[in-house]
Amino acid sequence: MWLTPACAAWVEHRKVTAPGPASRPRPVSSRIASVRLQAALNSRVIIEQAKGMLSEYLNVTVSDAFELLRTYARTHNRKLSEIASDVVDRAIPSSALTSRPG
Repeated sequence: MWLTPACAAWVEHRKVTAPGPASRPRPVSSRIASVRLQAALNSRVIIEQAKGMLSEYLNVTVSDAFELLRTYARTHNRKLSEIASDVVDRAIPSSALTSRPG
């Protein structure tokens, strides 16, 4: 897996900052940190794709599209990244995000 120099520096910085037993710092392996960082980046990409799709389909701003995603996720007690993935995969129609719950 390839990381930009800035991401690699961040990973190195975070290696020793994870709390351990009895509040003593515990090093986090670079592999674990790398996996966590990659997961966060992947989640961000999916959210950006969903925002773009909603913005286009619903003719709203990208900020409004994010608010629709966030509201839907909170209302349905699900993670934002899960909702975004479902929007991108068209498992949740864009119209479902604009309807009022209840």
